[in-house]
Amino acid sequence: MTTDLIYAAVIALIGFRLYRRSKSLLGEQPFVRKRMVRRLWVLAAVLALILLNDTQQVQLGLAHPAHALLLALVASLAGIVGGVALGVWSVRLAELRWDAGVLKLRAHVFIGPAILLLYVLRVIYKFWLMQHLGVLSDLASAAPAVQHA
Repeated sequence: MTTDLIYAAVIALIGFRLYRRSKSLLGEQPFVRKRMVRRLWVLAAVLALILLNDTQQVQLGLAHPAHALLLALVASLAGIVGGVALGVWSVRLAELRWDAGVLKLRAHVFIGPAILLLYVLRVIYKFWLMQHLGVLSDLASAAPAVQHA
């Protein structure tokens, strides 16, 4: 029962995060240069941490980590190229306008759903990676032992 509760909590948190992300991606927002630069630095740090975490998981969990790391590198490069392409596309399609002395930014209607799709695919990939490395099965087998202790 505890494992089901953990899964339900994770699904609820992912749903809440999707709601928050979709709410912030739609509609007009004030353009603040400092916020954009801060977001770029945070995203770069998150990318580095994700790559480090994936590298450690692959090295610890697979019999042939070199092959898996090569595939992960190709997938990461494809993701980076796709992210840059999506960023360039979104900048070209974004609308900037002045409204009562405030610069407003409105992203194209397809950018928000594309970013949400990438987020969902990343979450699915993480669950697939945990299942493939045996992390989820280890957690499921450890849960009854914790309950009996």
